Amino acid sequence: MLKRETVSEQVPDWVPSEDSYDDGQGSALWSLVTTLPRKQRAAVVLRYYEELSEAETADVLGCSVGTVKSQTSRALATLRSHAPDHGLQALDLGKEEQ
Repeated sequence: MLKRETVSEQVPDWVPSEDSYDDGQGSALWSLVTTLPRKQRAAVVLRYYEELSEAETADVLGCSVGTVKSQTSRALATLRSHAPDHGLQALDLGKEEQ
């Protein structure tokens, strides 16, 4: 479905989004994600960067939801354990949703 633009006499109010400076943590986290094995990295990127559900991620990867859960769990454990080596605190990575 295509979203169509509409012409208007008045420009609608625009509220800019505010980006907060993260002291390089975003870059450090991405650097850490790139060290994961391919399948774990794919699961993490689809689940947390692309915000897909477990079922959607499984469909994209051509695997079961259980595989997505296990790959994501292993990836998050690895990320947490290696976070200090990349200048991140393990708490910055949050906890996996149950």
